[in-house]
Amino acid sequence: MHLHAWNSPPDYDLTGDDWRWQPYLIEYPDKILREKVVYMTTLLEETFGTKMLSHRAGRWAFDSRYAKLLVELGYKVDCSVTPRVNWRNAKGAPTGNGGTDYQHFPTQAYFMDLEKINQPGNSALLEVPMSIQYKHSALMNGFKRSYDRLRGKYRSPSVNWLRPSGGNAAQMIAVAEKTLSQGNDYVEFMLHSSEFMPGGSPTFKDEEDIEQLYQDLETLFSWLAERTKGMTLAEYYDFKKAG
Repeated sequence: MHLHAWNSPPDYDLTGDDWRWQPYLIEYPDKILREKVVYMTTLLEETFGTKMLSHRAGRWAFDSRYAKLLVELGYKVDCSVTPRVNWRNAKGAPTGNGGTDYQHFPTQAYFMDLEKINQPGNSALLEVPMSIQYKHSALMNGFKRSYDRLRGKYRSPSVNWLRPSGGNAAQMIAVAEKTLSQGNDYVEFMLHSSEFMPGGSPTFKDEEDIEQLYQDLETLFSWLAERTKGMTLAEYYDFKKAG
């Protein structure tokens, strides 16, 4: 289940122009957050005749209220955490605080503490963070943070995702290789379904871009096939529970 708050029922005008500002779901009142999540969950389950077990938050925005609601509705897995990334500077509602700061969240899968979602706990909700690595060394990141503090500004550290961006197969393999070398028992890849279509995203504008995308995917998955086994998030949950 994956929803964007500004275009998911029930309607609620948070900003006066939600289609323009695209506010985060976690910026809405408790009652509205609940109604939107319950509506989307029910719609999907009734449409496809199967229980919804995994979830990713729209615009990666997640908090304790949201986590508790997922557990209440029977979800097993969330994959909204983007470790090393701070979304505070990415505004939703103009008067809001921006998105979730994931800089100090775990980089490996963990059963979440529902009160402190950046910590492991005893809940039934398994968090599977995205595979993301710093572009630069810890020393360089520390230097950049110190420089930004002196200037009275803050930027998120530069990162690479396990996510196609056009001609970046080697970069994705490097992210996967480093993630596994750090002791993770999984790597998590992402791509919007619309990105498989020419013109479906700003990244892949034409058929040539799509051909490059498929070449990158072939290279990446050939490398992964020798080192990993494909699983759904629900299958990975069962693997973690059994282990």
